[in-house]
Amino acid sequence: MTDVTSAARHYITIGAKKGFNPHVFFDTEYYKLQAGIATEMNPLIHFIQKGLKERIDPHPLFCLKYYCAQSKKYSGLHVNWLQHYCDLHVLGYNPHPLFDTKYYHFKYADIPVTFNPLAHFLDYGAKELRSPSKYVDLEFYYKKIQHRACPSKNLLIDYLTNDKAQEIPISDKYDMAAFVQNYRHQQIFDFNLIKKLPDLHNLLVNDTNENNNSRLSPFRYYKLYDATPNCRITDCIKRISIYHSSAGNYFFKEFSDILQSAFSQLNVRCDIRTEREGFAEDVDYHIVIAPHEFFTLREGIAVADKIPENTIMLSTEQSETDWFKVSLKYLPKAKYIFDLSFPSAYRLTKLFPYTYFLPFGYLPLNTSEVYSLTPMPDCNILKKFSHATKQNSKNRLLNFSERPIDILFIGTSSLRREQFFLKNASFFSRYNCFFYVPPCSRPFVEGENSALNTRSAVSLCQRSKIILNIHRGSENYFEWQRIVMRGVMQKSLVMTEYCEYTPLVTPNLDFIQVNLETMPTAIDFFLNPENTTYTQSLLDAAYENMKKSCDFRSILKALFSHLKKVEYLALRSE
Repeated sequence: MTDVTSAARHYITIGAKKGFNPHVFFDTEYYKLQAGIATEMNPLIHFIQKGLKERIDPHPLFCLKYYCAQSKKYSGLHVNWLQHYCDLHVLGYNPHPLFDTKYYHFKYADIPVTFNPLAHFLDYGAKELRSPSKYVDLEFYYKKIQHRACPSKNLLIDYLTNDKAQEIPISDKYDMAAFVQNYRHQQIFDFNLIKKLPDLHNLLVNDTNENNNSRLSPFRYYKLYDATPNCRITDCIKRISIYHSSAGNYFFKEFSDILQSAFSQLNVRCDIRTEREGFAEDVDYHIVIAPHEFFTLREGIAVADKIPENTIMLSTEQSETDWFKVSLKYLPKAKYIFDLSFPSAYRLTKLFPYTYFLPFGYLPLNTSEVYSLTPMPDCNILKKFSHATKQNSKNRLLNFSERPIDILFIGTSSLRREQFFLKNASFFSRYNCFFYVPPCSRPFVEGENSALNTRSAVSLCQRSKIILNIHRGSENYFEWQRIVMRGVMQKSLVMTEYCEYTPLVTPNLDFIQVNLETMPTAIDFFLNPENTTYTQSLLDAAYENMKKSCDFRSILKALFSHLKKVEYLALRSE
């Protein structure tokens, strides 16, 4: 066979009868057995016409019931789930309870993000005894069965399809029989399937394995939130001082504003200072925002040698930037390090074990400058908008259809961003867009070299239907500030290219995640008036999810309670 057409013709006429596979995720013999179809019927055609609708699995490691249950927004729709996973594996959905897409990518850093993880496992990973999830240890399993193991056989598939093989544990840490017993009542699958495929998702969420030293595991973090639901933070801390540079980027002041607002609502005394005032006395903790700015600009240089031992530093930079390298000079002097990005926080724990992920979450409307109904300020760059638009006479966050700006992007210029906007210039010309892409040569100080400030940026977000997130460089950094604080919390639809995993928010539920090539198509879909009701329901659900799962006051209560517990245990051990 020399081309795709001849290969397809061969499979339809000859290959299927001989048991050849048309795709790495479609096992001809396995499907025929599951579907109970006659030998003369083509299994792939049967799958397309009936199998998808009836949820008949095309492969031992692709469970259709399990896969489609992970995306509620598609429930009731006729979706080709196999095609969905092929095209959108970056969403992180799992094709099978024993194959964890995110785990596999995270554990094996040599696999490019663009490479389909299940395809890699089937082609290479299984032969190399790579583990497809936390609950499967193929090296352990191979040692148990190597006397009868076939070198060419996929051991996990053999385990799933061979009842005799299941008599041997597939991991030395987890008892599969106990899983089945504990989760049998959930009835996610037919019982015969449950015996082989327990629902592991809830087990992950309720993970109590104390041998896991990664304090930043998202599931451990949920547990941390729940550990002290009724604690009073004033039992832990009485006073806090927050610091940002007087010469730094204006948007870092937003973090000071949000922290002060949250602490004040928790009855903790909190004051905001710059490097000019120096460090305060008699406070429980000092929180320094963006140390790469605070200790390198103006009077901050003078206080860099006077850092108190109870200082917390809030890291804000992507690891690929020069500013992050500058911050590494000061982070070792901190008692604790907080980071808005979960992956960045995790990476920092390799250097500094006292690092914590701190997501800035929900605060009630009008309690801080960032979370308030904001009229547009009178500045030259915003003169095009009418007086009515600037004032927001409705006195609430506008619905999707009421917003005058179709597409918004605010971010510094980079070659990657410029190429994207240039390539799609004719597309964007069809919509009412507002793009603010200034060069990044020095900090954006309010009133100096930037026409925007917090009020103008927030007011733009509150009047925009779609907010774009285009990565500055090669790092798939999760822009918490842009996606959550300026997007979800302003009830704007955030559309981003692939981002690193972060807990508390879910792609394509709380925000839309697509690749750059298909982004214009996705924009067309959501800006189509016929889809307004669906889009509004997404925005409302995302907003309510943030209120419920990411209340910033609850996060601060739990985190500082945890820190005090750590300090207490350290004192006792001494």
